Amino acid sequence: MADFTRTDTDAEPHGPPARPPAGDRARHAGGPNASSAQTEDDPGSMEALLRTLTSLSGPTGEEDEVLDWVRRAWEPLGEVTQSPVGNLFLHLPGPGKRVLLAAHADELSLIVRSISPDGFLRVLPGERDQFSAPYFIGSPVKVLADGGPLPGV
Repeated sequence: MADFTRTDTDAEPHGPPARPPAGDRARHAGGPNASSAQTEDDPGSMEALLRTLTSLSGPTGEEDEVLDWVRRAWEPLGEVTQSPVGNLFLHLPGPGKRVLLAAHADELSLIVRSISPDGFLRVLPGERDQFSAPYFIGSPVKVLADGGPLPGV
């Protein structure tokens, strides 16, 4: 499974980011008082959120880590339900328009077919993934092994 956003593959992803205080929500959501100085160090920034989400392992058929994180982040906000096929739904109580946010929890992945004596991995695209092999050459990856994740390139 490839993870292109992390070089620190030994670190575990953090839990859901803390919600900003009610008065700060507009700024954190990019509202009229939003600060352009937000950085990845700001736990409420979009960059921090994207880095956290992309650090989670979610190869096709193994999306539990991503779904668990989203569920923990959403539970304080309203009622979270999960469909039989794994889709998560958040119902925010109150009046207002209905909004649907749709996103994939899985990611492009590779399946290790064999390991050469000198440690090179022979890989094929994941279950339903279709992409060309040069896509991953020289990229940092996280190998999901039985004994835990391993860093690689």
